[in-house]
Amino acid sequence: MQAAALVVNPYATRVSEEKLAAVELEQALKTLGEETLTLVEAAAISGYSADHLGSLVKHGRLRNYGRKNAPRIRRADLPIKSPAKSGRPPQQQRAAPSGRATNIHKLTRRRE
Repeated sequence: MQAAALVVNPYATRVSEEKLAAVELEQALKTLGEETLTLVEAAAISGYSADHLGSLVKHGRLRNYGRKNAPRIRRADLPIKSPAKSGRPPQQQRAAPSGRATNIHKLTRRRE
């Protein structure tokens, strides 16, 4: 009779392992989201510059979790830049110099 009591439903074990994994994942994500980052660290992760993130903190769009002169941003609050948006368009390439110099007399104003 004791042998019958040791038989375990494998489906029940799998479900409880999945629930445990889900709980552990939630705790890990919550802990990761609560982490505070410096502006430089946040800039490296988000794709925005540290200056832009600092201005967001200054204007109250992002909450400061650090000191006034050393702001920190929670990872969960961090805005992520869309990879589809490239930001500022690239500058046009200037033509390669032809080797000819412009005559300085053409650039100065004539006095008459």
